[in-house]
Amino acid sequence: MIIHPAGEFPSGGISPGRDFSSLTLEVIKMTEADENNAKARKAFFEEHGAALAEAVLEHTGGDLSEAERLMAECYQGAYNDEVDYAVEVFDEQTAMPDGLRCYIDYERFAMHHIGCDCFTIEADGQVHIFRY
Repeated sequence: MIIHPAGEFPSGGISPGRDFSSLTLEVIKMTEADENNAKARKAFFEEHGAALAEAVLEHTGGDLSEAERLMAECYQGAYNDEVDYAVEVFDEQTAMPDGLRCYIDYERFAMHHIGCDCFTIEADGQVHIFRY
């Protein structure tokens, strides 16, 4: 049920003086499974934030258990862009003197690494990286 503050009615919605005699009310009882799913979905949104949770659920076609699996097993973090992630991965995997870093093509590394080993989901102004 959506309740609008007094005077703030959606177009064509409830307004003073409108005749409601033809409206019917259908009550749908939620099953225990529906209630559990709603609680799990709410917890998922609270844990990961609305924007990321919605984007991950969209990616999984609304499959909450798959979205939870992706976040638990595959999520690498949020970055400004793919290159930031590539720099972090490169730095973790290599021991290189700082003087040689200027010769590394991080953009190309990011393109290859993400294209082969990862996928991204954009949400809330950030790139979220997931490993396969």
